Amino acid sequence: MLDTLGQFQTATSYLETMMRLQGSKNFPGAHQGPTDAIFHGAKIDDVYDYTAHGYGLDHPTVLWTLAQHYFYTRDRQWLEHAWPHMRKAIDWIVTQRSTTKQNDVDGQKLREYGLLPASQLEDNADWANWYSINALAWAGMRQTAEALEETGNPEAQRIRKEADEFRSDLRAAIFRSVEAAPVVRMQDGTYEPYAPVVPTRRFRLFGPIRMDYYRRYGEQQQKPLMRLGADRDTLCGAVVWLILGLFSPDEPIANWILDDWEDNETLSSGMGLNIHGMTDDKFWFSQGGMVFQANLVNPIDVYLWRHEVPAAIRNLYNDFVSCLYPEVTMFTEEYHQWRHGSGPFYKISDESRFVNRIRDTLVLEDGDTLWLGLGAPRRWLQSAEGIRVDRVQTFFGPVSYRMHAGSKPGIVEATVELPSGHAAKKSWLVARVPSGQIESVKIGGKPWTRIDRAKEAIELPAQAGTMHVEIEYR
Repeated sequence: MLDTLGQFQTATSYLETMMRLQGSKNFPGAHQGPTDAIFHGAKIDDVYDYTAHGYGLDHPTVLWTLAQHYFYTRDRQWLEHAWPHMRKAIDWIVTQRSTTKQNDVDGQKLREYGLLPASQLEDNADWANWYSINALAWAGMRQTAEALEETGNPEAQRIRKEADEFRSDLRAAIFRSVEAAPVVRMQDGTYEPYAPVVPTRRFRLFGPIRMDYYRRYGEQQQKPLMRLGADRDTLCGAVVWLILGLFSPDEPIANWILDDWEDNETLSSGMGLNIHGMTDDKFWFSQGGMVFQANLVNPIDVYLWRHEVPAAIRNLYNDFVSCLYPEVTMFTEEYHQWRHGSGPFYKISDESRFVNRIRDTLVLEDGDTLWLGLGAPRRWLQSAEGIRVDRVQTFFGPVSYRMHAGSKPGIVEATVELPSGHAAKKSWLVARVPSGQIESVKIGGKPWTRIDRAKEAIELPAQAGTMHVEIEYR
């Protein structure tokens, strides 16, 4: 979040801490060899050790965040400083992957072929070759390779090759799991493939959590919820692969994952029970699409990339309603009854994730393309205040725009200042006008015809300075 707000210095200082403490402590896992490359420990010395739990997610998450930081800042000097730490982290991943590249007695690849060795996922102690850990590790390697390519680092080709091979092995392992698992039933009676979260599983973990689970928060009278192996199958499940780009939003597997998410993982049962807790039966659909820790995983960006904007808005609003403590204007980590947070009571990281999702509805990167206003609700453009974005940082630089109802009926007006220095290949302004039907567009007072009416999107010219856009709708 700090990078998207342009607070590069603060973000850099936090990342410096991660790099200085690299290798300070190991995490539980079947990995081999030296541990000095691992991003996990927060141990300064035997007295000051802030390491918590045994998160196998830590190492790839830090690597990915370092690579992301470069693309927000384009700070080549910083990347040169960070590269030795990133190289060590990547080489550790490559070494560990080599230990699982084995075949069975029939000469077939093992189910975990090419994956990182089994480890603990997060604060639960479940032990497996978690696909989410591997997806993050691949994403960190891929983005590092892109950064090295841009800066002309001589090792860029090697890292790109390793990342591509990792992607191939990981996708193959996932498809082997999908093929070995029974299909699952959707709400309309059809059946679709199920994507397990580890190579060795064929079925979803399913079961109610008893009331005593919530007694750790001092609540004695809380009602139970149905938790579909939620820490594993959902919070760190297949949706993560889509968010990280392991599979593109338009691949068939993306449909299977999202359909299962909507129909089986997050919709209410006939008893009013849900993965996020009790819900009124009349809201069985509108309160779907949510998990109890809504800011840990939420497919808002995936829906935006698929241009399924109503689904993105539904999840964003449900997230806000369910997680906010209005009395103190802060977010909970989780909830299991609507409008009743449980705890930990306040969690800055989850709040930051929500702020990022708000940002993504207004400014979103998609590869070398920049989208403006993609997830804005239609009613926002019915007001004179409309939308205002001031110097929000993107991979292409800071962007500013304002879009609001015009002085005449049937008109939306916008002023846009695109990033400079690292221009996007294409920049689109999405005007979700009240009617949903754009009639015509003018830029700088002249007719403009580069319009995708199905997406309500206007391809903006690559020009410096502020441009004025007038959108007429039916």
